[in-house]
Order: sequence, then structure tokens, then C-alpha cells
Amino acid sequence: MASGSEEEYAYRSLRRKPRYGMLAVLEYEPQRQKGASYIIDWDESLMIGDRDEDMACAQAAGVTFYHAEDWHAEIKGKILEQPLPLQ
Repeated sequence: MASGSEEEYAYRSLRRKPRYGMLAVLEYEPQRQKGASYIIDWDESLMIGDRDEDMACAQAAGVTFYHAEDWHAEIKGKILEQPLPLQ
């Protein structure tokens, strides 16, 4: 059995980080459903997280990773650099 803080999630699964099975499900499910009209571009995708497992998952999948604090600082900086609209 895998470790986990909640008993219902304390099991081994390829969909649990640091494995990237959950990302594979994101790719597969829309294609499986009727009327799905998008394909995930993994080369242009990114993953934001705050744990080592998040980074390991992104690296295993070949997806760009940002730590949550860095991502928020970058976005906040971009917002502050934009001029306020005139009223």
C-alpha cells in the first residue's frame, strides 16, 4: 500500500504523482468522449505545483514546471507592469 494522509487515497496508482498517469488521462478522456474537439499540446503545456512530487511528475512527462510561488510572482509582476486603463 502506498502512503497517503487519507485512507481512501492511500493506494498505489499510476495516476498518482510523481507518476504522470493523471496527465495521460487528461489526454485520453476528451478523445474518448463524443464531440471532443481539442488535443493537448504537451510541448506548449506547463504544470504549476508546490511539491517535489509535482516537479517530478512534470519532468517525467516532459512538461515545463513552475513552482507555485515563482508562478504567482511572475504573474503578479506582469500585472503590475501593465498600465491601468484610464477611466
